[in-house]
Amino acid sequence: MTNRRKKRTCRKYDVSKTNAVNLLDQERSPVTPIVNIVGDVRDEQALSEACRGVDVIIHTAAVIDVTGRVPDQVMWDVNVKGTETLLRCCEKVGVPFLVFTSSVEVCGPNSSGDPVRDGTEDTPYNHTGHRFTYSRTKAEGETLVLSHNGLVLSSGVTLHTCVLRPMYIYGEGGPVGVFPDWRYADSHDGKLPRISARGPKVRPVYVGNVAWAHVLAAREIRRRPDAVGGQTYFVSDDTPVNDYSSFHAELLSPMGYTIDDNTLIPLRVWYAMAFVLEMMQWLLKPVLAFRPPITRGILQLYNTAFYFRYDKARKDLGYQPLFDWEEAKERTTRWLRNYEKEW
Repeated sequence: MTNRRKKRTCRKYDVSKTNAVNLLDQERSPVTPIVNIVGDVRDEQALSEACRGVDVIIHTAAVIDVTGRVPDQVMWDVNVKGTETLLRCCEKVGVPFLVFTSSVEVCGPNSSGDPVRDGTEDTPYNHTGHRFTYSRTKAEGETLVLSHNGLVLSSGVTLHTCVLRPMYIYGEGGPVGVFPDWRYADSHDGKLPRISARGPKVRPVYVGNVAWAHVLAAREIRRRPDAVGGQTYFVSDDTPVNDYSSFHAELLSPMGYTIDDNTLIPLRVWYAMAFVLEMMQWLLKPVLAFRPPITRGILQLYNTAFYFRYDKARKDLGYQPLFDWEEAKERTTRWLRNYEKEW
């Protein structure tokens, strides 16, 4: 969020007191002062006060989970109802611009596992059959945000909104997909498991480049609201296309970890194992909170080629990655070296 006043400030509204700004490269950090506000996106009164006097909101708040760790209702409450609350706050206090952080997962892979390679925003695809509650909530959030584009507020201001869809994000602060493989390797002589078949499956995007795309979207929607408002943009970068297992191994290899290709089990066997584990979860649910280490949805995500180009973001937003692959990898590995493990 940024103020309309001449002397600009950036407000960070979050449930956490952690100062994530410390992760930024100080040489590339904005000179704009950053004010931290602790609050919940579902708290309309507190959120309205935080939004008052703001000219553009970058809405990144979300609960992300594809493992079943977070109850479905929590994701709906934060990702959908929280977005509804924020939109009401925009109407109430007259915020004219909103950039919404979505995800490539709103598009797929679908339940049929149909691939997309180097897709664009115009690539035809059957989006039905999301396997994850997270994907459904982000899709619903997108719909809400885009439906408000062009809304004339009571103040007479017109609200303009746009949506960014990053690929699988890695970098400082949480390369989430790495952790389960890392945990496994720590109890298996440093050998990372292979649960995705070799071959191009994903083009991950570095978190610094995702942040830069948001800065540009916030700038351009103010400069050209009629052109950027109502649009969706995929955000990727020049990270090489790879399979998930090989990508995780590349990030962790400087720390002495190697991938164990002997763990490559035929996909149909993985699916059978995942189905049994999901049945156990369902049967034990009344008496025990059992979370399967692998599910059919995760297997499909890991083994379906699904990635998009950033041509439209480059054309409309002037987006070009700030960090190349080598620097992004080095920064991520450096952060992982200093990560305090919780297992």
